[in-house]
Amino acid sequence: MTALMPAPASKRIAAFAADYVVLAAYIAVLTASSFLFGIGQFLSAGTLTGKMTSHAMAFLSLTLPVVLYFTITESGGRAASLGKRLMGLRVLGPDGKPPAFPRALLRNAIKFAPWELAHAAIWHTPGQPFIDPMAPANLAVCIISILLVTAWVASLAMSDGRTPYDRLSQTRVVKSDMEHAV
Repeated sequence: MTALMPAPASKRIAAFAADYVVLAAYIAVLTASSFLFGIGQFLSAGTLTGKMTSHAMAFLSLTLPVVLYFTITESGGRAASLGKRLMGLRVLGPDGKPPAFPRALLRNAIKFAPWELAHAAIWHTPGQPFIDPMAPANLAVCIISILLVTAWVASLAMSDGRTPYDRLSQTRVVKSDMEHAV
C-alpha cells in the first residue's frame, strides 16, 4: 500500500523548500509592516527589558505562527502542509491517521526548537543584537542550533528516514495516495 511508504528524503526537503517560499513571503510582509508602521522604534534592544520584549515580539509574530502553520495543516484532514501536499506527502500519527493537534504541536515545537534557540542567542547578544559581535556563548548556541538542523536533515537519509522530532512525537511522513493534491 503506497500510503505507508516512507517519504523519500528528497521529497521531504523539496516539501520544506516549497513551504519556505510561503514562510519567506510571510516574513517579507512582516518585515515590511514593521518598517511601515515603525514598530522597531518602540523597542530598545540594548537593555535587558528591550531584548526580552523584542525576543517575545519576534516569537509571537514569527516563530509561533510558523509552528502553528505546520501544526494546523499537519493535524488537519489532509495531514500535510502546502509543501507536503505539493510533494504528495502526509504526516501520520502512530494510529496511521493524521496526528492530533497536541502531537503535531510537539512535532513542530521540536522541529523548530533550533531556530528559536538561534533567535534567543541573537536577541540576547551583549550590546545591540544584529549590530554588536556575538559573545562566545551566544555564538556557541547558534552553532549548536546549526548542528541540530544538520542532524535533522542527515536523519532523513538514515534507515526509515524518521527525524528525531518524528520519533519523539511518534509521527512519520509517508507518500500519499494522491500526489500533487493541492
